[in-house]
Amino acid sequence: MKFNWGTGIFLFYTIFALSLVFQVIKSTQYDNSLVVENYYEEDLNYQAQFDRKQNAQNLTEPVDINLIPASQELAIQFPAEVADAIGVVHLYRPSGKAADQRLPIKLDDQGQMKVSTQDMITGRWSVRITWTSGSKEFFTEEDIYVPVI
Repeated sequence: MKFNWGTGIFLFYTIFALSLVFQVIKSTQYDNSLVVENYYEEDLNYQAQFDRKQNAQNLTEPVDINLIPASQELAIQFPAEVADAIGVVHLYRPSGKAADQRLPIKLDDQGQMKVSTQDMITGRWSVRITWTSGSKEFFTEEDIYVPVI
């Protein structure tokens, strides 16, 4: 069998077509879900979110978020000036929203909330806290890394 122009063109187009089919198959297996479903609405509310962050920065003491690997807990300490906090703790997993958790804020007598990290996937998490105290709204965010236990 001789290798001529016709054979070369046939091989080139065959390889090209197979690579396109491969790319189409791979693209259907990729999870292209959005980080948030209503990102237009969140973009419109950007100023309100900025004001919440500014209110949190103006507190005399910041919200203290500590990961305690020994007891597999996440301790969130609220300052005394916002001891009547009502809101939500959003544990956000950047690599997949299926693992995200939303928990209502429940403070103990010391103004602290503890969350078990036993069922959390190892890796990077973002702790996003949105709360109201009095007539002011607040927002704070901090990244944590849940280690392998």
